[in-house]
Amino acid sequence: YYSIASIDGDGNESVLSSEVSISVTGGPVWYVSAQGSDSNFGIPSSPFLTIQKGIDSAPDGDTVLVYAGTYVENITWPATNGIKLIGSGEDDCFIDGNSLASVILFEEALGGIIDTTTLIKGFTIQNGNADYQNNIGGGMYLYKSSPTLIDDTFSSNRARYMGGGMYLYISSPTLIDVTFSSNTADKPGSNVPMNGGGMGLNGSNPPLTGVTFSSNPAP
Repeated sequence: YYSIASIDGDGNESVLSSEVSISVTGGPVWYVSAQGSDSNFGIPSSPFLTIQKGIDSAPDGDTVLVYAGTYVENITWPATNGIKLIGSGEDDCFIDGNSLASVILFEEALGGIIDTTTLIKGFTIQNGNADYQNNIGGGMYLYKSSPTLIDDTFSSNRARYMGGGMYLYISSPTLIDVTFSSNTADKPGSNVPMNGGGMGLNGSNPPLTGVTFSSNPAP
């Protein structure tokens, strides 16, 4: 709460007003830091702690900037198209699924609203484990969603059946300079078909530019 006074041209100050409340919020650029708090305002001097809080706070067209660090999260993308999620770089900005679930989910409930104006850039997406939800899409699960991904790495993600790094269902994300390494799709002893240690596709045709696949087994 604050009280307000005014000063006229002769330097005379008025009496203080009654107390008023002021809300401080971020946008159109929101900030996330591993040293932040989700009780903060999402501004440079008061960043959020989690990426989930950043994207949940951002309306269509806003940018969420993520400082270097490791963010242990399993993110569910909000029903907002056009968010630009930008990390400090895949060498020092990590989203870690902690082997609990897919790292980033674009779910059916989004209704197919996510298109290429949604951007995810400058992250390593790692340690996802699609073993308890859909069993597909360890690093990223896309259901009728087509964001743009640039300068990202998918590493050490696992799916029980398909798409250790990424699973696409009727989705066509644009991938530019994206690396898939050491992701797996496996379920020993199962009769269920398994494929796509790096990427599993169902009714999808994503445009790929400068995309690298390395050591992504689907035994």
